[in-house]
Amino acid sequence: MVLSMVNRLGRVALGGIVVAVVLALGACAARPGAAETHDEIADAVRDASPEIAEVFVEDGVDGLSPYLFVELEMSGDALSADALMAALAAVGATAPGRYETVQLIARSAAGDRIDLEGPLQQTGIDGVFMINPRLASIQTGALRDLAPQG
Repeated sequence: MVLSMVNRLGRVALGGIVVAVVLALGACAARPGAAETHDEIADAVRDASPEIAEVFVEDGVDGLSPYLFVELEMSGDALSADALMAALAAVGATAPGRYETVQLIARSAAGDRIDLEGPLQQTGIDGVFMINPRLASIQTGALRDLAPQG
């Protein structure tokens, strides 16, 4: 009798764990249309400056705050303030409202990460937090302010 009760409780606990895992994985899945949104942002950023060869865009979550991860691949070895400003304005014009921040990195044509502090300081953009010299977190609202008003 006691063994039967323990078996039942074990099955109930296992069932609860399975349900919790399925729900957690469902919550982590990409939103419908995320790939199209990422492509739209990447295309806009790529078109913003001839210095930008490729752009990669992904979703991320920091605690409960969704962010957009943007990686710029430059056609050369440096990132100019003008190219950065054009890229950030393009992100601001195309990023959906659900993202609170944009985490940004840039790579040279050789694949080396580029220091962002100098170019970001030259742009004068507000809402920038340097996670490290090569990774910045920027408030999306500040980027939306850069987007052309139409």
